Amino acid sequence: MGLTSSRDVTVTRTLSTRGDAGPSNFSPRHDDTDAVGSTHDRGRASSTSQPPPPRFVHEALIDPDRDPSRPWLHLLANQQRPIVLEFEAPHLVVWSSLWPWRPDAQIRFDLTGVGGTTLEWTLYVDEPAPDRETIVRMRKRINRLINANLRFTFGQ
Repeated sequence: MGLTSSRDVTVTRTLSTRGDAGPSNFSPRHDDTDAVGSTHDRGRASSTSQPPPPRFVHEALIDPDRDPSRPWLHLLANQQRPIVLEFEAPHLVVWSSLWPWRPDAQIRFDLTGVGGTTLEWTLYVDEPAPDRETIVRMRKRINRLINANLRFTFGQ
């Protein structure tokens, strides 16, 4: 399993998706899956925060339409609505691909915190990994949906 940071998109070999926290017990697809984008900075856990507690962020990731007055999952014409493949309330959500042209992609969200939520995401794809430009576009799109759109629905 490879991991790249949100700044450095070179695929490196590692089993840990959470910095020094060690490997998780989640296997998104199989052992040759590559993580090609994340909120991590060169293997160290670097995360973003959301104002509400994890259970509210978890609910929003599980059911993006739960509050029709605050829509946030605005998909582009070349994207599809993700399916929740796995979840463990309130700390884990795994989405299927946003991109019909890359159906193997999965996005894992790890949520921690008490008052607010620390959210880490990791994008997994099967070999062959996309080219650098595509990885950057995919990563930016996830960042926009999660670190802008979702955050704004919680008033930040």
